Amino acid sequence: MDVVGYFNAGVEHYRKMAWDKAISSFKKALKANPKDKVTHSYIERCKYFKENSPGESWNGVWVLESK
Repeated sequence: MDVVGYFNAGVEHYRKMAWDKAISSFKKALKANPKDKVTHSYIERCKYFKENSPGESWNGVWVLESK
């Protein structure tokens, strides 16, 4: 799989709230493109949601609460 494939797999796991699988896929994507800020952001979101569940009605949207 290539970097895009790993990133897409990460997003798919993210939307399913499979945080560990998502982080794993995003980390694989980062090996090929370590400076990708979007992938780093997704990893941080996954870590946040592991500790702060968005709930079953979550629609996959990340809401910024501060600037």
